[in-house]
Amino acid sequence: MHLFTLVLVPSETEDVLGEVSRLLRPYGERMEEVPCPCQTSSQSVPCDRCNGSGALIMNTNFENTKWDWWMVGWQFDGWVRNEPPERSKRFSRHFDDSAKEPETRDDGTVVVELRDPEAYWAGFRRIYNDMIAANVMRVRELPADLSCFAVVTPDGQWHDSGDWTASPGPAVLEQWNAKRRALLAEHADCLAVGCDLHYLPSCLCWPATEEGEAMAGRTSVAVLSDVLWTPEVRQRGAVGLPSAWPAV
Repeated sequence: MHLFTLVLVPSETEDVLGEVSRLLRPYGERMEEVPCPCQTSSQSVPCDRCNGSGALIMNTNFENTKWDWWMVGWQFDGWVRNEPPERSKRFSRHFDDSAKEPETRDDGTVVVELRDPEAYWAGFRRIYNDMIAANVMRVRELPADLSCFAVVTPDGQWHDSGDWTASPGPAVLEQWNAKRRALLAEHADCLAVGCDLHYLPSCLCWPATEEGEAMAGRTSVAVLSDVLWTPEVRQRGAVGLPSAWPAV
């Protein structure tokens, strides 16, 4: 599920992407190693669940999770300006031009490898930087009919309708629209950053083994937004992502 979310930052913010990342970080999935329940029993015998490792990898922020990965724009590219999603199409063309033929591994996983990963991610960053610039708008200049699933205000508070079903009722929508308009009016001088938050928080857990870490990494690609695009990483010129990504 993709959630169109407006993240509001002060207009004087110099590193807009860094501030958006900071505001969204508390709501992200956190895949961390925790002791397996088998270790709390009187016998402390490793079980099949942890494959004998005595530990599990799981989302330790499940109650607060609103995303497992996010990006500025993406499926909602151009919405804050009421523009067509030209940059999203550029991503698709760039990937098609850079990818090898899909490979099916022995476990059935289909993996798409890149001909030149460094060149691909350099191009990816150029397109994404264009997308960031095109999906920031002063709140008072947003399209009058623009709706969104959630608003994150500069104090880090998450606001939504409270109804995460596919079809909230008219009364819920009416209340949320009134609340959204009030929030935007209150922060009219801020910058609104249109973000695509992918919401599929994992209830699953994996054994704390090399294979388990690889599986957990495939379900949580927050590195796209919360690691790869921080100022510190950009300054180092890093373009790497987990080897298991992108998988289809």
